[in-house]
Amino acid sequence: MTDAKGPGDTPGKGGGADSGPREFAAAIIVNAADELLLLRRSPGTLRWPGKWGIAGGGVEAGETPEEGLRRELSEELGDDFTLKTLRGPDTLKAIGGYGGFIHLWHSLWLKGTIRLSEEHTEYAWVGRDAYASLDIMPGVDEDLTHFGIWPGRAKRPS
Repeated sequence: MTDAKGPGDTPGKGGGADSGPREFAAAIIVNAADELLLLRRSPGTLRWPGKWGIAGGGVEAGETPEEGLRRELSEELGDDFTLKTLRGPDTLKAIGGYGGFIHLWHSLWLKGTIRLSEEHTEYAWVGRDAYASLDIMPGVDEDLTHFGIWPGRAKRPS
């Protein structure tokens, strides 16, 4: 594995994947219409270019998981939004080639405006049927299943 980084690919606690455990913080964000907020990764990102995922990323050295999540959400969504925590953080083993752990929240979007960073090219609020047809990053299905959210039960194309 290389140490090359693209936008949004900063090493988390413990350094790169080869230097030990990593910590991630992410939020599964839903709206009042039971739609899930997904972000599409830019083609230039090192990991999972063009795939859809949830908001979040690596926890940096010296940050608590909560601080890491606040920073990641601010970087990826902007600063003009309000969320209500429904559950979390739950700490799970990270999958999808990352290793380490993910601190995961389930949150409700109350209001705001999304302003994407260069790490993502677009966002979408998706329902159950649309989710099943998207090219999703590894680990997202399992994160949703953990919280019993509908997409975790959606049939994925084989």
